[in-house]
Amino acid sequence: TTLFRSIMSCVDGVGEYKIMPIVSVIVPVYNVEQYISRCIDSLIGQSFTNIEIILIDDGSTDASGIICDTYAHNDKRIKLQHVKNAGVSTARNVALEMAKGDYIAFVDADDWLEVGFIENSIHTIRKYNADILLGNYYLDFMNGKSRCALNVQQEYIMNSIEAVEKLFVMRGKEKHIPWSVWGKLYRKEILDIFDVNYSMGEDAIWLWNVLKKAKTIIYNPFSGYHYFQRNTSVMHRQTVKHILDDKRMYQYFYQDRYCLHSDKIASYFEDRYFAAKVTTVIRLFLNGGGGCIFKTNLKDFLDNIFRCFVSEWKLHSLKGMLKIIVALGCVVLPEKFYTVMSSSRGLHEDNRIC
Repeated sequence: TTLFRSIMSCVDGVGEYKIMPIVSVIVPVYNVEQYISRCIDSLIGQSFTNIEIILIDDGSTDASGIICDTYAHNDKRIKLQHVKNAGVSTARNVALEMAKGDYIAFVDADDWLEVGFIENSIHTIRKYNADILLGNYYLDFMNGKSRCALNVQQEYIMNSIEAVEKLFVMRGKEKHIPWSVWGKLYRKEILDIFDVNYSMGEDAIWLWNVLKKAKTIIYNPFSGYHYFQRNTSVMHRQTVKHILDDKRMYQYFYQDRYCLHSDKIASYFEDRYFAAKVTTVIRLFLNGGGGCIFKTNLKDFLDNIFRCFVSEWKLHSLKGMLKIIVALGCVVLPEKFYTVMSSSRGLHEDNRIC
């Protein structure tokens, strides 16, 4: 049991007794020499000390790996693995194989934690015997400003359907808990490996699959995670692969939409997948088409839009036309089309896919 594991000890090669770590903190590291010390300092300074810190240096070409070496030498709770660059999902999978804790937390290497984050999170998740804890967090900006992301200041319990609706369907209706894996705490036994075939959307797909297996999810209003928004991060870059992976992500959700037996969730992903197909064509056009998708001229642009419309909505007539206009607006004028897509079903959501 978790209680037994938390109190049992193991003997190392020199006969010293060590307490098994309760929480494994996983940090993928790639070219973050400016920020990695702040991140690691916040981990080793946690008020809850029964943790292991797993650093995966994903083939960094700057001084990140050297910095990690120094920390690993000075703190035995740190496990460091240098690997060939293969992406964040592969790095996380390597760390999951190494993890010994009953609970897992993910931290991005340019983010950092308040001193009581782990202590507060482990107390709350055990209090409710939950499988997943979803935490509040701070948004830190490059200009030095910071703000709390969510206004909800009370704990509440959810099952898997309620949590999926909160994280996915309610996007755009209110300030929402992000799809990202960070800022949360997970019971290790319910976790899956990450799909390494995605460069965008891997967090959302992984979280979706984990939420499906969870019985109890708790929201914790404590703001202990600092998410640092950098303009050079992956989320701020647009490539053809990122755009296509975005559509593939919604295709994945669409194909799995009935797994929780919720019509509300299924309807949501039907609309999102349609929007993703339309906006993919638009984004590729605005992005120059990648040189190999299609030529950047108006005829090809309209042909692709028309083909998408005919193949998916030829039986829906006016409704399909309305959604085409809405999807176009979400790309061309995203602020004006902030909550749209399912007016006929009474749903409003964040369609700012691009």
